[in-house]
Amino acid sequence: MSLSKFLADRRWPAVWVGAVSRNWHNPDNWENRHMPEEGDDVIIPSGTSVTVDPCEYGAERALDTLNSVTVGVGASVGTSW
Repeated sequence: MSLSKFLADRRWPAVWVGAVSRNWHNPDNWENRHMPEEGDDVIIPSGTSVTVDPCEYGAERALDTLNSVTVGVGASVGTSW
């Protein structure tokens, strides 16, 4: 397998940075603006907080189709409800 094929097929984790706000749905809050997609692994690092708005378009579907979510010590994931 060529390196370019390997890299094209590789799924990188979506890493939360929360640079702008706690809003899950803002791409500026994700490392390299890579918002989680179906089948992705998600990492919420220690000491950070993220809020998922269940009314946001596609929120339910997006969360249900993730491969995994790793939440670091002291991190929090909540909803806006």
